[in-house]
Amino acid sequence: MTKIRWEKDSLRRIRITKPQKEIRRIELKRLNVLDTFKVVKPSGLKGRRLLLIDDLSASGATLNQIASLLREAKPEKIFALVLAKTAFSTENLLSTRSKQLGLDW
Repeated sequence: MTKIRWEKDSLRRIRITKPQKEIRRIELKRLNVLDTFKVVKPSGLKGRRLLLIDDLSASGATLNQIASLLREAKPEKIFALVLAKTAFSTENLLSTRSKQLGLDW
């Protein structure tokens, strides 16, 4: 048994968006997920280590948007686990943006 807690209600989708796979340009992917999520209980995340799990990532736009929101809650660290990565034409986009956000990949 681990001491890892599942916090499924800390983040909420507040609007429906077009599926990311239907959008080709990275700028439009970022805009598509802007203001899509809300941190519900930010005080419960302060000083915590967070793990974001994504089943499929192409551009990283969704993970980056969520990480930006979670950063405002002042967690100790944010980690991301992506189960599958699709080919995307913008080289090193995830690693560059992740470093800017302080993510550990």
